Amino acid sequence: MAKKVRPKSADETPAEPSFQFPVFDEKAFVLKEYEVTLGMVVAGLLAVVLGIAAWAVTAASLPWEVGVVIGFAGLIGVYPLVNALHPRSHVYTRGDWAGLMAVVFFGWLAIWFMLSDIVAHF
Repeated sequence: MAKKVRPKSADETPAEPSFQFPVFDEKAFVLKEYEVTLGMVVAGLLAVVLGIAAWAVTAASLPWEVGVVIGFAGLIGVYPLVNALHPRSHVYTRGDWAGLMAVVFFGWLAIWFMLSDIVAHF
């Protein structure tokens, strides 16, 4: 048989909660998100340029490996390019840089494949 639960008396309950939420700095949060957004714009434009360049190489009947080299060179170059075009990129974390590189990689592939597929039908 289960034990009977005794009711707590009023003097056993704490007067104030044991956990306090930290103060949220809205201004710092918005400024950081603005800086990351500017980096995403630079990375997106780089992805478009790399995709068009890789498609142009394919359209010129050069080996497809050249397009892959172009893409990976742009992926390596995203760090110095964003640092050069966006001087406040020192606030980025590793996750922000990983996001920028993912945008460049998948954007380059998507544009290259999409242009190769669409233009081949015309």
